[in-house]
Amino acid sequence: MSQSSGSRNTWKLCDCGGAIKRWTSWTYSNPVRRFEACENNRKNIGKAHYWEWVDEEICPRGKEVLPRLLRRIRGMEQELNQIEEDNEGLKDKLRVIEQENKELKAIIGRLGRQKMKMDEKIMVY
Repeated sequence: MSQSSGSRNTWKLCDCGGAIKRWTSWTYSNPVRRFEACENNRKNIGKAHYWEWVDEEICPRGKEVLPRLLRRIRGMEQELNQIEEDNEGLKDKLRVIEQENKELKAIIGRLGRQKMKMDEKIMVY
């Protein structure tokens, strides 16, 4: 692995010239464990590329608990997305109902004025 330095950051480069990037493992055997790897490693370009764990391996209990927690979080995120979609649908329905309500109030106002005119005519006779 070689290094190339910029003005503010130090960029690591693989021997193949590819940039070394930081990734997060989401596997059951290494949940949320960070590692660094050459960008070409994923593309299978060339033979050997840089790859190294950044974090220490988590304890067996963590390996057992983290995947369950991640599944619960994903489930809650999906549920939240569904609730937000339902909420948007309800907002759309509310806008339609409010518009209908406004139109009905206008009709009631016109009918009220017509009734008053008719009552006046009846009183004249």
